[in-house]
Amino acid sequence: MFEIRKNFNNAKLHCESINGTLAMPKNATITRKINEMVFTKRNQVYRNQFYFGLQKQSLLEPWRWMDGTIAGTPLSIRGGTRNNGLYHNWKGVEPNNARRDDFCGSLFTWHGGWNDIYCDACLAFICEQRTQCTRPNLQQGVTTNMLAPNSYDIGTVITGFQCTDNGAQLVGAHSIQCVDGTWNATAPTCETRCPRPVAPSNMESPVELQDFYRVGTSVRFLCLHAWDEGSGNAAIECQHDGTWSDNPTCVTRCQRPASPANMRANGVLQDYYYVGNRVEFRCVDATDHLLVSSMRCSWDRTWRGEPACVKRCGRPVFPANMRAQAALLNSYQVGDRVTLGCVHRSDVLGGNAAIECQDNGAWTENPTCARRCSRPHNPVNMRPEVVLQGFYGVGDFVRFLCVHESDRLVGNAAIVCQDDRAWTESPTCVARCTLPNTPARARIEITNNEQQLYEVGEEITFGCVDSNDEMSGPSQIRCQANRRWSHVVPTCLKRCRGPNPPEGLVLSSGGNVQEFFSFGVTITFQCSNANDEMQGSSSMSCQGNGRWDTALPVCLKRCERSGRFYYVGGRTPRYSCPNADDLLQGSAVSTCLDDRTWSSGVPSCGKVL
Repeated sequence: MFEIRKNFNNAKLHCESINGTLAMPKNATITRKINEMVFTKRNQVYRNQFYFGLQKQSLLEPWRWMDGTIAGTPLSIRGGTRNNGLYHNWKGVEPNNARRDDFCGSLFTWHGGWNDIYCDACLAFICEQRTQCTRPNLQQGVTTNMLAPNSYDIGTVITGFQCTDNGAQLVGAHSIQCVDGTWNATAPTCETRCPRPVAPSNMESPVELQDFYRVGTSVRFLCLHAWDEGSGNAAIECQHDGTWSDNPTCVTRCQRPASPANMRANGVLQDYYYVGNRVEFRCVDATDHLLVSSMRCSWDRTWRGEPACVKRCGRPVFPANMRAQAALLNSYQVGDRVTLGCVHRSDVLGGNAAIECQDNGAWTENPTCARRCSRPHNPVNMRPEVVLQGFYGVGDFVRFLCVHESDRLVGNAAIVCQDDRAWTESPTCVARCTLPNTPARARIEITNNEQQLYEVGEEITFGCVDSNDEMSGPSQIRCQANRRWSHVVPTCLKRCRGPNPPEGLVLSSGGNVQEFFSFGVTITFQCSNANDEMQGSSSMSCQGNGRWDTALPVCLKRCERSGRFYYVGGRTPRYSCPNADDLLQGSAVSTCLDDRTWSSGVPSCGKVL
């Protein structure tokens, strides 16, 4: 029994150094003897506890004695054990694994009960003398066919150690011998080696890597980029199964971004940002246009997105004689264009029609509109002296002529393009009529106001050259607004003097013959005595030359006898009696006289008495 304080492992080594081991009270008898010893040391040793030879490797492993055999345990959920029916002297709720790593056994001086405690605690300890060698503690992966269940007699030699993993190498003594209750050498171990580790993504080792590493060897990795954030254990360890522990990782980060020109961050900038984080910016000048507001940390540690503020132009101002081709906005971005045009279609645009918003917030120079007059309309009844153009500059003039040469031009023949895009007052053409033709054969003459041109409303009066002629048409004509006379020029037609009909010839219409007859008049005659015979045409018409188209007819006097007619001087056939014996009484022949009577009556036949 040793009152010096050691942790469990050092206490175990101390016992082995004196050819012993930590005490193993495997039954009640040994427990009672040990309790009698430790009771005398109550209140004299640290925490009134002594280490004894009981230990476990992990929470779910069973409790084992120093010779490797399993010790008894009660049901203890917190302690990670179940009752196995073997001997134990746990007291109360022990083992309770109070610190989650209480894997070593101690006993109390007051009652000798067992307690589980963390193995780093420094306590007094109890050793027992060996009379045999306990079963050697072989590391995992080491085996031999000479292992006994529990102990070995002094002088026993164990050989034939082998590694269960063909890839592992046996390290240490190939045989051990039991001498004075201890083994003369530590059992060999199987060393599993790990191959050269592969550097995790975005990480590197600060030292040159080897081809192989022993179990327990660590290799440290660092992030390639100093601003990346390491996650996990930076050192990986070669494990007994020849694999490396889990690799660390580097969480990609972006460094603090620089603020773009004319911009500031919304908030305080951090030193580092994770992938996907965004940084929002705003324009230093509130009147600027925020083109792009944020940038994003990308997987390649660069910032994506180019926040930018651009100057804006205000609503453009231009002369009143110009207008925009589209609705105007209150502000524009750099590069935006506004197309201008002249308010008056007749004006000519000078310079670039499109003004552009520049990066200094100003517009390029406005174009100009030179004032012009549009093509003038021809005044009524007028024509331009030369072919008209589409537009005219201020001061240009256009001369007009009357379409009708007979018209009278009133006003200035030339109109001038004025500064207000209007032409001076146009001239007018007053309609006039020209002197009408009066052919000689018309036998007409102007009796008043004879001139070459006549104003609208003026009249001409005509008369016949021969007073005996008859005028055809109105004797007055008037000049009209359409430059035409109200009537055609009249003509004078010669009249026919009334014929002197001979005796016995009269007008069919009755009445006396007129002194004159108009052109085209037809008169018809008839014999006043129905027995008379007319020789010649019964009708005659007055011609334009003042002559009749035919001579007067004549009526030949006739006498009628027995249904027959005889001209004056004509004689009847000789009369005779049908009966020769009868006597003709009267003249045998009768002559037609000028008064249409017969010279003698009709004769008769009588009997001779």
